[in-house]
Amino acid sequence: MNNLDFVDLKSDSTFKYLFKTENGRKWFSDLILHLTNVNLDEYELYDNELSTGNSKKDYRLDLLLKNNNDYIVIEMNNSSKKQSIKARYYLYRIAGKKFTTGNKYIQTKNTLIMFNNYKNEYMKNLREANYILNDKENNLELKDLLIYEIYLPNYKDLCYDNCNEIEKKLWLFNCKSFEEMKSQNLSAEDRWIVEELERLSMDDKFIDEYDAEKVNRMMMQTEFDDGFEQGIEQGIEQGIEQGSKEKTVEIAKESLKLNIPVEQISKITKLPIEEILNLKETI
Repeated sequence: MNNLDFVDLKSDSTFKYLFKTENGRKWFSDLILHLTNVNLDEYELYDNELSTGNSKKDYRLDLLLKNNNDYIVIEMNNSSKKQSIKARYYLYRIAGKKFTTGNKYIQTKNTLIMFNNYKNEYMKNLREANYILNDKENNLELKDLLIYEIYLPNYKDLCYDNCNEIEKKLWLFNCKSFEEMKSQNLSAEDRWIVEELERLSMDDKFIDEYDAEKVNRMMMQTEFDDGFEQGIEQGIEQGIEQGSKEKTVEIAKESLKLNIPVEQISKITKLPIEEILNLKETI
């Protein structure tokens, strides 16, 4: 075994392992609090479709947290922009479940936080974004669905000495070696993260999972590309189930941005083709 193998901080396996440790969860929670104002302290790791007893399955799925009826999904998008679309539909699916409770329905908040290893397609220098579904014409916002995105590559070229503590943490995500990580004067919390990554690089069991994730990511990407349109259709159907007109319109807009044919969007969302064409002129 080569104990110099680098363990990437952006890896799903790494992220989920660290989050399940006391120090690692605090490190990520502080980072998320400063970036999104979302406090994870009252949330517990929730085994819905996850299985923390099955590391292979666990490492391949989203990290899901729960506080009463509120949910937070945290996703590391390390390989593809299309994975962020999948994460959004997962959020819509969670939110849609509350409509099945009938008279027992209560207001909930559902949040998606994505660490993206790519730049925003339209704003290349964007570091963070906060998306709230809204109706601009009537000045209405739907605040029970929140999406936060952090674009990690835009922290790569920052001057470390001029960074604040949060920017220094985000700088670490772009490092390619332990030597690069340790080349700066790290805080005690950041130094613990690097030392834990080094320890994991010498852990045969973890490295097996880490390497399996790389292979699985390539396989999933191929499958995702081959069945992309089918996956989009399925995701939209799940996302709008029992949903409001406002959500349907927002999903139609997102679908237009993905260049999905108008006829297909109309078939899935049940919106008239004329209405979708009008939406197309507004984006």
